[in-house]
Amino acid sequence: MTWDYIVVGAGSAGCVIAARLSENPAHKVLLLNAGYGGLDRTPFVTAPAAAYYTSHNPVFDWNHRTEQDASSASRAPIIHNGKITGGGGAINGMMFIRGSAGDFDEWAELGNEGWSYRDVLPFFRKMEHTPMGSDEFHGRDGPVGVDYPDPLLDVTHRFIEAATEAGIPYNSDINGATNEGVTRTPSSIFNGVRQSTAQTYLHPALKRRNLKILSGASVHRVLFDGKDAIGVEYRKSGKIRKALAAKETILCAGGVKSPQILMLSGVGPEQTLRDVGIPVVHPLEGVGQNYMDHASVRLMYSVTLPTWSKEMVPHRQAMHGLNWLFRRKGLARSGVSQAVAFVRTDKTLPYPDVQISLLPLAVPVAAGRGKNMMMLWANECKPTGRGTLTLSSADPEAPPKITPSLLSGNQSIDTIIKGIRIARGIMEAGAIRPYVLDEALPGREVQTDAEMERWIRETALSMCHQSGTCKMGQDEAAVVDARLRVRGVGRLRIADASIMPTIPSGNINAPTIMIGEKAAAMILEDAAG
Repeated sequence: MTWDYIVVGAGSAGCVIAARLSENPAHKVLLLNAGYGGLDRTPFVTAPAAAYYTSHNPVFDWNHRTEQDASSASRAPIIHNGKITGGGGAINGMMFIRGSAGDFDEWAELGNEGWSYRDVLPFFRKMEHTPMGSDEFHGRDGPVGVDYPDPLLDVTHRFIEAATEAGIPYNSDINGATNEGVTRTPSSIFNGVRQSTAQTYLHPALKRRNLKILSGASVHRVLFDGKDAIGVEYRKSGKIRKALAAKETILCAGGVKSPQILMLSGVGPEQTLRDVGIPVVHPLEGVGQNYMDHASVRLMYSVTLPTWSKEMVPHRQAMHGLNWLFRRKGLARSGVSQAVAFVRTDKTLPYPDVQISLLPLAVPVAAGRGKNMMMLWANECKPTGRGTLTLSSADPEAPPKITPSLLSGNQSIDTIIKGIRIARGIMEAGAIRPYVLDEALPGREVQTDAEMERWIRETALSMCHQSGTCKMGQDEAAVVDARLRVRGVGRLRIADASIMPTIPSGNINAPTIMIGEKAAAMILEDAAG
């Protein structure tokens, strides 16, 4: 069968695009999902607190292995991507943060017309329904529900108060006029249910006869007639199949899989393709370059106030799970983070350069089970380190070779050290200090810049914000143009976190959904002429 549009990847952007394109009953849309279908509807995914059990779990998570990171004590971290419908948005921590206005103005300044903050704001508004903020910045009737954590723990209230005592302004809406300040964490949760784009966009659209989703369909390559994409080859149930697209094929497989599929299709660095024996359809040197991620360090504290760690024992977990299942009440309805602060380490900076997130438990969970533990995750907002992604072989089922570079930027270590000092300053403020028993990580013995640098390089972890590997732009390293069309070929676009030319200042799921909305609008505009 020939479809009008083939969407590859049922993640945060792919679900949006498939749903929006299929709103017109004249469009025949095929959505191919390499992972499992149906699991996104189960309580293991829809219950927000279940996020602690889906990451690392091979049923839900691809668990991509990386090469050693020379900037991070030569460790080889595992990065997480959703293996089920909804992608990363179905297993992530549900922190719904847009980033700063400057992030998107920077995209426009790099030559990407139509991607300034004022250009993308209508799509952020279009995708959400929320009680937060003003109508100028927020949507009231979009698919994705966004709300604050509920219930909010006492330790969270005290953290926010302590942050203001430490000089960080309170900001009731970090997705509004500015992202600077401390607040409750906006979360993609509504009425106690995770708001992945599978839940909010795709499921309501599946009743349409012109939309079909195939799960367990692993796309091997894009098919070309000359330099025009005409469809895809994929494997399902052990058989190789083909699907043809009369109008466009859209890759939405994410920061790892989209560049891999593109290279397997013969579009990528010429020497790389020749080395593994793939015929070159079009040389494009930037594919797989510009690999970006946020590195996070995790401060851990033992406190006297109640936290979730105390609840992480089997009988109490069962009680909270049943309370959510039958009443949508209790701790299981809250996301991973309860408070977040965006801070400028230098007041001359135009935007915050450090993010500090409060998690009211220990990670891994076993480290604090039965105790009152909390964590502060500190990360640099705009890392300049860049890694690479390339093919390990021409076998479509072989994993790609991912070489991260989490801490190689010129200012990364210095900025994270400043972030640690800011986080410690909050925990020393009067509102929370009386309730702190001990700093378990990094420990009070780690004080000097040299001691902190050593600890950072030995312990920093990926925030799993893989992006930038098919970046948008006009320079020689750009893979897509401002309309998200792959440069040098026809009828092929990419729309996911891989197109980000620079990484946003925060968690990237909300910007990825925005990319899906904007991409769908551009596809329809271009089709209309």
